[in-house]
Amino acid sequence: MSTNGHGNRAPRGWRGVAIQVVGLAVGLALLGWCVSVALRPENRDQLGRLREAPPWMIAGVVGLSAGSLVFNAAVFWSLIRPARKLGFGHVLAVNCVATCLAYLPFKLSLVFRFFVHRVRDGIPVPTIAAWVAAAGMSLVVVCGPVAGVAALGLRGVALIPVAAGVAVAVAWGVSAAARAFAGSGGMARIRCLSSGLGIVMIDRAARTRTFEHLQAGFGMVGERFPWWAAIAFRAGDLAVQSARFWIAARILGLELDIAPAVVLGVTYYALGAASPSGAIGIREGGATGVAALLHLDGGGSYAGVTLLVSAADAVPTVLAAMSGALLLRRWGTRVDRTRASG
Repeated sequence: MSTNGHGNRAPRGWRGVAIQVVGLAVGLALLGWCVSVALRPENRDQLGRLREAPPWMIAGVVGLSAGSLVFNAAVFWSLIRPARKLGFGHVLAVNCVATCLAYLPFKLSLVFRFFVHRVRDGIPVPTIAAWVAAAGMSLVVVCGPVAGVAALGLRGVALIPVAAGVAVAVAWGVSAAARAFAGSGGMARIRCLSSGLGIVMIDRAARTRTFEHLQAGFGMVGERFPWWAAIAFRAGDLAVQSARFWIAARILGLELDIAPAVVLGVTYYALGAASPSGAIGIREGGATGVAALLHLDGGGSYAGVTLLVSAADAVPTVLAAMSGALLLRRWGTRVDRTRASG
């Protein structure tokens, strides 16, 4: 029996590894395709423009990439406050390392977040899962309307206010729904509903300690200040992502309006966050493909823009990850000494 059980589990494990490897290969292939497009004869003049670009524009793209790390950390810091008060510097350090690990497959960034916040901060695993889910919900609420409005054909100046209005409405609705299931009153409603379903397994699950930790996610989304602060930080991150594309296009001599810059920023960021096999290549290929679908001036030459954004993104991400890892190690040593002396 046990041999068969292990035998059944092994293929599933190898299947997961194979999917990750294939996903990484696809990402690298897309990255190679973007490089080949950027180096085509009709696009090589962009290299000359890059060499002649004002230093402040290059610094602007790099600086905006660093700003994205801060905004993303602020989202996590805001959302966890109803459940646990963590220092912003600590959350920022974890986010910097996790963002760098997001380049790699096997969701190492997620594993790292769970490890640090469970071992160092003592947050229950189900609460961390609810926390990550709440952060993901903020991403969907802010970026989803942009993608939806663009898909419906509204791509001019009106895209931004329309998408913003939809995002605010969706954020309000999601928060109101979550508020109904937050706190002790929300738990009573959940257990009443689970009992009414008449399914023993669901009713038992709703009364476990694990579910009590999971329920913290409703509080993160339902409490007005943490949720709306997270939405504001996420919108700021989207603005940073969009500004990077706008400046990068200008550096390479391409005219890019604000609305398509927002669409490219959403595509680039969302694909990188959602990819289960790492962000490398997926972001670049997706953004370049969307630029072609939008029939932007220059067409495939936007491969150079996405590569420039990625290069500018890698510099502060790697440096911040190294700094964050050193700080976490130092803080961890202090915690260990305090526990030992206590």
